[in-house]
Amino acid sequence: MQAWHCLVIITITLCLFAFGMFRKDIVENTEYLRIDNDYVNDNQSQTLSKQGQSVTINQDRNESKDNLSGKILGSDAWAECVCILTVSMDNQWIIKYFSMIIESKVFREKIFISLNNKKTVAEQIFSPFESTFYKENKTEILGALFSTREIIDEKQSLSIICRGHSIQSANLLSKVLVETLHNVINEDNANNPILSHFSVQLLEIRNLESQIEELKLKLHGTIKDQTNNIESIAIQSEIMQLDEEFKEMKNILSEIENIKNRTKDINEFLKIEYIYNYGRIQSLDKLINELLMLKSNRQLDDFMSAQIEKNILSNSSLLEQEIIQSIDQIKNKVKSSIIRRNELQKRTVDISHSSLTVLHNNPRYKLLMQLELELEDKSTRFNDSYSKWKSARNDYSITMISK
Repeated sequence: MQAWHCLVIITITLCLFAFGMFRKDIVENTEYLRIDNDYVNDNQSQTLSKQGQSVTINQDRNESKDNLSGKILGSDAWAECVCILTVSMDNQWIIKYFSMIIESKVFREKIFISLNNKKTVAEQIFSPFESTFYKENKTEILGALFSTREIIDEKQSLSIICRGHSIQSANLLSKVLVETLHNVINEDNANNPILSHFSVQLLEIRNLESQIEELKLKLHGTIKDQTNNIESIAIQSEIMQLDEEFKEMKNILSEIENIKNRTKDINEFLKIEYIYNYGRIQSLDKLINELLMLKSNRQLDDFMSAQIEKNILSNSSLLEQEIIQSIDQIKNKVKSSIIRRNELQKRTVDISHSSLTVLHNNPRYKLLMQLELELEDKSTRFNDSYSKWKSARNDYSITMISK
């Protein structure tokens, strides 16, 4: 074998050895990476699993708050008392109104107020709910303890389901609910309706009335000097008289305010002629002065002196009350004067609708006409709907059935 053959063999052997070592390193590194990735992936899986559990726990906690009603409804541990509200066949349509009332937040709050005056009943109803969350959310809990359900086969009847941890607490809640419902129906009126859609309609009407009043007061300045019929003249005459009275009362109030800021001596108010001439003030002031003279000018024994002092204090108290009443009367006169003046100004616009061409091209007048038509339409619809409800709302009866 020649020398170059040996060199070739040695070179090939060294290359094979190096390749073998390199492959071994690759395999070992690949295995390490696989094991490391498996470990990382396993840890990530465990982490994600824990996070999932955490999310699930948090979701469960939120659900325990948000779905309290659903859990109470779906639990067999709760006793139920069912009340059947029934109306006549002619008034089936009001069943949905009763359901709206009972399911409303306003009604729930009224029951809660009623329970505040029935501590023992409230304790029995809320006894299962002792955690901080429950204590702070009793109105929400209360809403979960009762509900309504339509009876498919009986269009004139409505089920009212009350729940409790015992049949006794469920019955107690149903009695409070029925009592509250009776009170709510009796207190319901057109100016403060219990049904929310009537309240919304009424608010729209009140807003329109305010806009119309404001427009009329603004329009009065446009027409007050351009009318010559008898009614308008009478209105303008009364407005002038009211303005004079208002000015006088305002000056008196200003004087009263100055006295209040200057001194605490109530007798200072007697210098105001209006106050001095009010009610019994003159006679009381005269009597007090006579008693003071009697006390100072004669030699009196202790008993008589004490009796006179007692009478002075008593009449001074009466005098103070009369002065307060006189000031209140002045304030009331000012308020009445403002209300009356505004009413007369609006009346001027009302009687001038057809007679004054100056109004017809006025943008405010056009808006006034639109608002008055809208008000008439909304008021008619409200009055018709509410009158229908009012005539039928007392046509119901309730029977209680325990389950």
